[in-house]
Amino acid sequence: MSKFKLAMVAAVAAFGLGTVQHAEAAVAYRYTTDKSSYTAPAAGQSVSVQLFLQEVLTGGSSSLLAANRENGVATVAMRVARANGDSIMATLAQNSGAGSDFTGPEGKSVTAALLTFSEAAGTSDPNVTFGNTQKGAVVNDPALSRIYMGTLTITAGANPSTFNLLPYDAGGGNTLSGKNFYDLDFNQSQPAADAFSGANSNPTSFTVSLVPEPATFGLLGATAAIGLLRRRRA
Repeated sequence: MSKFKLAMVAAVAAFGLGTVQHAEAAVAYRYTTDKSSYTAPAAGQSVSVQLFLQEVLTGGSSSLLAANRENGVATVAMRVARANGDSIMATLAQNSGAGSDFTGPEGKSVTAALLTFSEAAGTSDPNVTFGNTQKGAVVNDPALSRIYMGTLTITAGANPSTFNLLPYDAGGGNTLSGKNFYDLDFNQSQPAADAFSGANSNPTSFTVSLVPEPATFGLLGATAAIGLLRRRRA
């Protein structure tokens, strides 16, 4: 094999090793919901949206919020902001989080386009960990690595609406781990053993829309049938 070919093989091998190294273990946090989209039967009808903090592990990484490490969270807080559409945000469902899982102080502000809320574990109570169910009020499999934060009620409008799940504020410090009070909203690199990607770097959203009317389904079916007929003729 020529020296040129040997050099090319070595370069490709080095590139491959570098690529593999990038797929290293990582821990990331994001705010999420029980579904990515919700439908209401008509404008003015409401849908319930369950809100969670979720830990995502890749590359064989281990949970930072596990009982033997940070032991869940001491406080959680977030914003739900309408990006477009005309749905109306109602309030967090009564006793959705506080009073069951979070027994400490809570705060809440609701407008037609923005919800902000925060809640804390009680000083004499344990931190809140994966799989909390508000004493059985919601289904929350611990295997999903989610911490239930509350249920939001949204009144649907005539047009589809998109909502963004965001950190409570730009300053951070509102969603904190249970032991060292790490700020889970923003990336952390030190100490290296506890490094993670914060929720601010992992934005998520969900949509609220109306169930399509039967006439719409009929139109879609007719369009599909025409498409099949054209294919057969071809």
